[in-house]
Amino acid sequence: MSLMALALYREVDPKLNIEHILKMVIVHDLGEVFAGDYQVYGQKVPENKHELEDKALEKLIKYLPYDTHDEIKSLWLEFEERKTPEAIFAVALDKLEVLIQHNEADKTTYLPGEGEYNLSYADDKVAHSGVLKQLRELIRNETKNILSK
Repeated sequence: MSLMALALYREVDPKLNIEHILKMVIVHDLGEVFAGDYQVYGQKVPENKHELEDKALEKLIKYLPYDTHDEIKSLWLEFEERKTPEAIFAVALDKLEVLIQHNEADKTTYLPGEGEYNLSYADDKVAHSGVLKQLRELIRNETKNILSK
């Protein structure tokens, strides 16, 4: 995701704060260390996923210096809330990166219907950017090609 952010942020919006985005990308999955990572397809996501990840993140960062603790927590919350342009961009990259990973995996690892699900996954997360919509379309075409084999 970091490389994707660095390669694309100027094309999406040159006003985006890349340092802030890179920090957010680094910390966004920390809560999953203890809470686990839930696949969007084929796995039930707990209703309290955010709370579980919040508690897990706190477990990881509780002994850090106050300023560092607060910075990491703030970055994580910003990503989760998806309200700033930087967070919206980072979330879009997170979803696109998942699709790229799926396309890199052997098709035999897909759950039934997963490939078809991937054809529309994350469309809503890239709707704000022409560049990200174009990237999404390239990924979709690659998915179609994989599914046709």
